[in-house]
Amino acid sequence: MGNFANLTASYEVLGLNEQAGTCLACGRFSEAIAACHQAIKTQPHHFGAYHILGQVLQAQHKNSAAVRAYRIALELNPDCTKAQQGLSQILSGEDLWFPPGDYVSSGLRKIKCDRYFPNLVVDNISSKWQYHRREIPHNRYVDQQFPTVGFITRDEAHILYNTALQFAGKPALEIGCWLGWSTCHLALGGVILDVIDPGLANPVFASRVGSALQAAGVTERVELIAGYSPAKVAEIARSCHRRWSLIFIDGNHEAPGPFLDAQICEQVAADDALILFHDLVSPDVFAGWNYFRDRGWNVAIYQTKQIMGVAWRGKVKPIAHQPDPSVSWTLPSHLQWQWILNHDSDSVKNDGYYYPIIDKLVADNPGQMTVAEYRYIADIINHQSPGNLLIFGVGKDSGLWMDINRHGKTVFLEDSQGWLTQVKNTYADLEAYHIDYQTRRQNWAELLMKFERGEDCLSLDLPNWIYDISWDWILVDGPAGYTPETPGRMKSIYIASQLAIKSGDTDVFVHDCDRPVEIAYTSYFFKPNHLVKQISRLNHYRVSPGH
Repeated sequence: MGNFANLTASYEVLGLNEQAGTCLACGRFSEAIAACHQAIKTQPHHFGAYHILGQVLQAQHKNSAAVRAYRIALELNPDCTKAQQGLSQILSGEDLWFPPGDYVSSGLRKIKCDRYFPNLVVDNISSKWQYHRREIPHNRYVDQQFPTVGFITRDEAHILYNTALQFAGKPALEIGCWLGWSTCHLALGGVILDVIDPGLANPVFASRVGSALQAAGVTERVELIAGYSPAKVAEIARSCHRRWSLIFIDGNHEAPGPFLDAQICEQVAADDALILFHDLVSPDVFAGWNYFRDRGWNVAIYQTKQIMGVAWRGKVKPIAHQPDPSVSWTLPSHLQWQWILNHDSDSVKNDGYYYPIIDKLVADNPGQMTVAEYRYIADIINHQSPGNLLIFGVGKDSGLWMDINRHGKTVFLEDSQGWLTQVKNTYADLEAYHIDYQTRRQNWAELLMKFERGEDCLSLDLPNWIYDISWDWILVDGPAGYTPETPGRMKSIYIASQLAIKSGDTDVFVHDCDRPVEIAYTSYFFKPNHLVKQISRLNHYRVSPGH
């Protein structure tokens, strides 16, 4: 009978411990403590109930009581690692215990703002938003008095905090602050923060945000501004002469809101700036982030519960992030093929990585570029990528260029609609535009003479944004110029030279420079000191400031 009673008690304690752990994960601390006490009463020498009790008390910042619970757990079982970890955190001053269901990337500095938000609870059930990724097992936090809208996750908040640390002392802007959780993490990173949210016109809302910031001790460097973006952003930028170095966009999630936010933020961003988006799971938010990609900014995504996006330009770069390795991550269809930032984000393929691909490409397509020409261009782009790459002409090598610059922006211009359609069928994510050169190669000399007389005969009807982007590399390998009736490369060489001059720091590669048209036009539109190297039929020009 005694053994049976002990076995029954053990099963009861295991059930109570499981109940306590569930309540802890949901933020129901009083229920968790009651379950722990009942487990201890049932079986006083079971270490499990004590270490769970310690976790609950630590989560409530009752560190003295938590230390006592952890020490009892260790007396009963010196190998209880969770009790060892909890005790070590408290005694070392690193009271950063996070509830089960929270994840924070390795490599990030940790912070815990829970004590500034007394109504903070976990709610993984009640969200009605169609883009909430319920399949990702990371805690969704809400204010229990206003549970309809959730906060960013613990991991996402740490991306904000660690990014802000890089911009400490510089002006930052937050569009949409929902009760101040994200605001607090940004401000604790040391930025001088302007916050714009229409909810701040509500006294209750504003009071809740203000109380959290006051508790965190950051009110002096945060300006709370009631209003709607983009109008209020433009007003503050104009009246206060602001240009923000760090911007977090988490406002209106429905079109055209995110796109309009992106447009105004590009106008008011500093030359060296980084912009973060939240909820790229939504196609409307993606459209705002994608605006920066189309404008030539560097862009990438963070694989988090709701997916964060980042865009940057100038002498700044995003922090590295490790997605939760315990999650089988996927991406919605509109985010396929995007660059996911992780701890290996800065790595590039080794020299020679693409050589076997190039060898096969040349073997399968004789008469195009040589192996040496392909390797030369590939090595230069590979060492400098990601960046902005413009290519005149699509072909069977388009996939090679897209892969080498896979984290940058690669754009193709093609005059043959049939060939363009065929290549697009091979590369679904190809970004290419059909253009009409309206020239014949046989008229190349006449066109050059007209240009010398001041006639506008070499311009091309291109999307305006192509002229706005700073191109890192331009490859002229089209249009066709092998017969008198083909368009010839007069206009593509001219446009490449003008884009390079405007960009100010560009490598230009022109192929087939053994032909009269290519020789004449490159000699006319590039200076002798622009020529870097000649390899077979390939000329490499570099246009840099002052040259």
